[in-house]
Amino acid sequence: GCWTPVVKVRQDGEFSAELIDNSYSHFKLLRQGKVVGEINWQMTGSHNVHNALATIAAVDHVGVDVATACAALNEFL
Repeated sequence: GCWTPVVKVRQDGEFSAELIDNSYSHFKLLRQGKVVGEINWQMTGSHNVHNALATIAAVDHVGVDVATACAALNEFL
């Protein structure tokens, strides 16, 4: 059968967020508890933070540097 690796996001996962702004539009990106980037965009709401974490996990899996992913998300409208 097929095997798909699982990368957990959120507080207990490989990628998580530490809020800087209560609107969820500005947060630190953590990888295994260590700050590896920062997102500051116009998107608000916890669901958008979760979407960003999932996106970063996906692009990291295919070899995109986390810093590059953060820079791209910071430009996302």
